Amino acid sequence: MTGNQPFGPVEQQALVAEIAGELAKALPQGWGRLIIDARMLGRHNELAIGLRLLDGSFDDSWSLPEPIWHKFQDLRYGMYTPGLGTWLECSFILDPPMRFQVNYNRDEPPKFTRQPTKQDFETEARWHPRADEHTPDWLRAGLEGSAE
Repeated sequence: MTGNQPFGPVEQQALVAEIAGELAKALPQGWGRLIIDARMLGRHNELAIGLRLLDGSFDDSWSLPEPIWHKFQDLRYGMYTPGLGTWLECSFILDPPMRFQVNYNRDEPPKFTRQPTKQDFETEARWHPRADEHTPDWLRAGLEGSAE
């Protein structure tokens, strides 16, 4: 994974806009706001989706199309910066017709519902190595097998 070339800002923004466009096409009629929280560490991946319809109700049946999920993974790999790592959590908010906001978390513990394994921490360190000064204490603890 570390052999991938990092994206520049233009490539990052292009992929984010592509994700937004594909999401807008995949959403049901009458959607009002989509919130996606993607959390990744090594091979441990979690996804939380909130889809509010224009009438104020929530659609619990909608699921993220797999090709779009792969684009989130591509975005994560492309945003790796040697020594700094990459994001561990991405919050993507999409409002009609296609206004979007994206926030990335590189350093705080992601809000996982299931705790990643020591192997996930090791895989993360192998795929997205960080310099010691850019490795948060919680990530270091996970590598040592004592994550909370």
